[in-house]
Amino acid sequence: LSQSAFDEKIPLKATFELTARCNFNCEMCYVHLNDSQINKIGRELTNDEWLEIARQAKDAGTLYLTLTGGEVFARPHFRELYEELTKMGFLIQILSNGYLIDESVIEWLKENPPYILRFTLYGMSNQTYEKVCGIRDGFDRVMRAIDLVEAAGIPLYLVSTVVKENEQDLPEMYAFARERNIVFQHSISV
Repeated sequence: LSQSAFDEKIPLKATFELTARCNFNCEMCYVHLNDSQINKIGRELTNDEWLEIARQAKDAGTLYLTLTGGEVFARPHFRELYEELTKMGFLIQILSNGYLIDESVIEWLKENPPYILRFTLYGMSNQTYEKVCGIRDGFDRVMRAIDLVEAAGIPLYLVSTVVKENEQDLPEMYAFARERNIVFQHSISV
């Protein structure tokens, strides 16, 4: 499929960066703005604008759609947009930090599960999350989200950006992923 799409110049995969909003404040990240910062530099596209782009992508042959941000679950009206995108037949991957995933989000996602949910893991303790992301209970909340995603049977993939504040946690992150049988990959930010 990939080779055929390449040969025929069909954009089989697309990524929509839906928002610059993020509930974390990671030093290494360039996509974490609050409402006032967004308003100073422009605006986010509306759901209708994203849906028009999605229709064009679908007409061009796009099958795999990655939704990212910032944090997509921090985007106002994300649920409505996601539901419309799933109706279009895309195989959707959602990139998230996992912090905003709770029981209500899982129940909603189970109705139209993504092709894959990808969480960024920033460490293996609340202390590391506070150092990297500025969030005190980040580890506890993300671990709870991972449990919920696994219990729901939604495919999960973990990634991490390694910086000096979390490098000591990398072996434990790999051990955790192995123990849970979750694919894990890291990159290094300098």
